[in-house]
Amino acid sequence: LLIFGTLVTMVDTVGGHSDALLGLLAFGFYVYMPFEAYYTAKKRKLAREGINLITPFDQLSDQMGVGDMELWGGIVLVLAGSLFLLDNFNVISLEQVGRFWPVILILVGFVFIRRFLKGTGA
Repeated sequence: LLIFGTLVTMVDTVGGHSDALLGLLAFGFYVYMPFEAYYTAKKRKLAREGINLITPFDQLSDQMGVGDMELWGGIVLVLAGSLFLLDNFNVISLEQVGRFWPVILILVGFVFIRRFLKGTGA
């Protein structure tokens, strides 16, 4: 709920061209939450019976090389909270930060390229 609330708040706060991206992210997270809750409950139930279930979300995090999702989720929340706090104290403007969201796409692209090159032995 914190992540969803943060995305919705950012849609209202940031403005500009980032509205569409943040709106899509908020909607995507809204659709993602019930599936993740279902698989988490199923995994916990089966774990009590001694069965280790690999969920689609586990497979995706393994493919992305994310590692511990709780760690990364905590990092994202701390960064988002820091941005909002800095905006509240007029240190930075979220509208200006919102202009740089394509940098995230570039960084993710570099990570994918790097992983590909490591896998091919190049």
